[in-house]
Amino acid sequence: MAPECYATKNICTYFCLPDGTVLHYFTGYFSPKPFLAEVEFATALREKAVDGEGAVKVETLKQMHKDRPENRTAEIVAARGGDRSAPNPSYREGMDYLDKINEEFVKEGARPLETVKKKHLSGNKFAEETSRSGSRKRPEEPKDMELPPPIW
Repeated sequence: MAPECYATKNICTYFCLPDGTVLHYFTGYFSPKPFLAEVEFATALREKAVDGEGAVKVETLKQMHKDRPENRTAEIVAARGGDRSAPNPSYREGMDYLDKINEEFVKEGARPLETVKKKHLSGNKFAEETSRSGSRKRPEEPKDMELPPPIW
């Protein structure tokens, strides 16, 4: 059985405005239910934390990210039919990292995609290898990163 969530650096999903401003992102493998929960959260951010002109309502965005860990716990329990047992370690690791992402948004608000990608790729201690796989040289920080064209 595949894990519900597996924290990994090689998969990252960004939710951005057309100008490349990141409202939310998450990293790693998410099975359909937790993936959908993050998509729904990002949709709620777009509806509530962005005005009709496309400007971010910074305090609303920060508050929604601040409230996210508690709200997500309730969603998980409901999705598991009320099961409050501890999730598997990979799921817990993925959720712990997601909590750190929410904390970033509470402190810094929305940021340009280029800034978020650079921090994600080289500005965290997140590693692909296990403690038994030995050490690898950390990749160089990306130089100039081009943004893909917006899809919204």
